[in-house]
Amino acid sequence: LLASAALLAHAIVASGATTAPRVARVAVYALPPGLGNPYTGTGLPSVLTWPALFETLTVMGADGRLQPLLATSWARRDATTWRFQLRQGVTFANGEAFDAGAGAHALDYLASVEGKATPVGRDLAVLAGHRVLDPHTIELLTREPAPLLPELVSSLRIVAPEQWRRLGPAGFAAAPVGTGPFVLERWQGAQVRLARNPRAWRPPRLDGVEIVELPDAASRVQGVQAGRVDVAVQLGPDDE
Repeated sequence: LLASAALLAHAIVASGATTAPRVARVAVYALPPGLGNPYTGTGLPSVLTWPALFETLTVMGADGRLQPLLATSWARRDATTWRFQLRQGVTFANGEAFDAGAGAHALDYLASVEGKATPVGRDLAVLAGHRVLDPHTIELLTREPAPLLPELVSSLRIVAPEQWRRLGPAGFAAAPVGTGPFVLERWQGAQVRLARNPRAWRPPRLDGVEIVELPDAASRVQGVQAGRVDVAVQLGPDDE
């Protein structure tokens, strides 16, 4: 069974289906090396886990088109300024409010010496600063014209700012909090257990997700065949 990160993310969020298993068991070839710190990676394997916990301003849909997520709209104000309107009524899983201040917190970290050294910080090196115009409007300033900035911020996962400030990057990685449809219940070795986020603005269809690391493709195939997992990702046409 072959599934992309985008399809996996869509599969665990409400989309009109009337029935679904209560817990989805997903086999991946690796879990995020940075655990729950979403700034420590931008691609595989991290994107197979993080979308359940965190959300970005924009997101690439399964059809390859850019879609709104935590930002409802965006517009280029001049050659080096983009204005983003943020979604209202969104809270983090721990009850913190999502607003422009939360976005500014993430951008401030990525502009720090430590943040610039992260994969996400390097991807967003074109940013020169930001301006909070009101609780749900933020402008991103770039060092040079950046027509693809809306696509670039699809890697900017917004973290709960107070949780981050209290624990620091290392502590947050073990106790991550985002606005996604699920919350971390347990991260133990090669297994992650996620539970429904009762505050999610996109309520999940499932009560939980179990993500297990099985590096060998044959093991992931056998897991599906034996009914131990429901979905296995990163398989090729010969993995049957």
